[in-house]
Amino acid sequence: MKTIFSTFFLCFGLILFQSCQNETNQDTRSLDEQTVHSIGVKPNIPTIAPPLAKVNVPYHQLKIDAKKGGNLSLDNGTIIEIPKDAFVDKNGQPVTGEVEIAYREFHNAAEIIASGIPMTDKTGEKYMQTAGMFEVKGSVANEAVEIADGKSLNVKMASFVEDGQNYDFFHFDEGTGEWQTQGTAEPQKNIVKAAKLKKLPKLPIEPVKPEAPKKEIEQFEFNVNYKKFPELQAYEGVMWQYAGSDSKKSPTNNEWIFDEDWPDMSLKKASNETYEILLSSDTKAFKMEVKPVLEGVNLQKAMADFDARQKKYAKIKEARKEEETRLAQEANFLRSFKIEQFGVFNWDVWKKPERMLVNASFDFGQDVSDLNQIMVFLITADKRSVVRYSPQDFGKFSFDPNDNNEMVAILPNNKMAVFSRENFKKINIDALRSQGESPQYTFKMTVEDQEIQSMNDLNQVMAMN
Repeated sequence: MKTIFSTFFLCFGLILFQSCQNETNQDTRSLDEQTVHSIGVKPNIPTIAPPLAKVNVPYHQLKIDAKKGGNLSLDNGTIIEIPKDAFVDKNGQPVTGEVEIAYREFHNAAEIIASGIPMTDKTGEKYMQTAGMFEVKGSVANEAVEIADGKSLNVKMASFVEDGQNYDFFHFDEGTGEWQTQGTAEPQKNIVKAAKLKKLPKLPIEPVKPEAPKKEIEQFEFNVNYKKFPELQAYEGVMWQYAGSDSKKSPTNNEWIFDEDWPDMSLKKASNETYEILLSSDTKAFKMEVKPVLEGVNLQKAMADFDARQKKYAKIKEARKEEETRLAQEANFLRSFKIEQFGVFNWDVWKKPERMLVNASFDFGQDVSDLNQIMVFLITADKRSVVRYSPQDFGKFSFDPNDNNEMVAILPNNKMAVFSRENFKKINIDALRSQGESPQYTFKMTVEDQEIQSMNDLNQVMAMN
């Protein structure tokens, strides 16, 4: 029998769920290990509640000498500037020795969903459009440390949003469930990346592979300015053969060019193996495609030289390619702010578009074992906004019909259901509006077969929808 998950049934289920929660011990697991079972603990306060069991955005584990301070860097361009003597223990005493900094970032919808970090205000009416979010904390021997009074960490977070817009900087207060504004700042160009791009190893001119002449094609010679074409300088006894496809331009069919006095002759590269010769005088001009050829000892020596230079060229080219690939992962912009406490921070703007309120229910096409574990996530604003709906919120579901919307639901056992962008576009908005202020709508979800066991799984499934 199909399960249609409605708000009426949820109210009863949620009361029963909360009652059971009051009879159990308080959940003492870390945020990484918590799941949606935390729903109902603070029903009126947005909480950090990762919806997938054992799947979350991993931390970068970084180390810093507390006494000396210094900079910590990530491959994406993020830099954390830490002053000396920046940390204290739980008793407020200065920390010395090595401090472990746990740091992670959230840049896309999959990462935001896995984190369980709420992206709305307490009313749920406003939601955030992010330019990047991060969490940072510190510890010594698994004991948490804090940032000392009068000290701050300057977090230059890599931002892949290049719209030129200023975003506000927020800190999430887990006690109140509110995003607290810290200030605003303009994005800065990642000058470190720009400098690295300028220092990329310069590729030498690709060597030309020497070839033996084709017997059926006539050879000829002319003087070459080897300063302009150093790839030919190592080859002695170079001759030339016609390499074009048009026989009418072949020297064989234009022997008159050898009797002409050509005061001007230019050579330019046509491809990796061929060149273009332009012969010109006051009254005539002739252009043809040619390639260099060698014979005998000259060819053997040239081939040995080519092999050596080709290996060098390939090595430099591979090194450049690897560095270009690595630099492509770095953001072009950084968003910087000094923080005086650990926690979750966000570069964001609040959004409140013309959203349509819907009394939502969800049809998964199958029975769901524990309805209270379901979380639904509306993904909008070019996948930079994620609005989370817990079971008690389905009656307040809303979306902007003019935006590009898609939706995923996290089901028990790390299964995922989707409602695609195309499905949203098929919704009859006029029919919904005709129902009045709170229209009923059942979202027919498609349950994915794949169980989400890693962030890679989550990214892959979301990329397909």
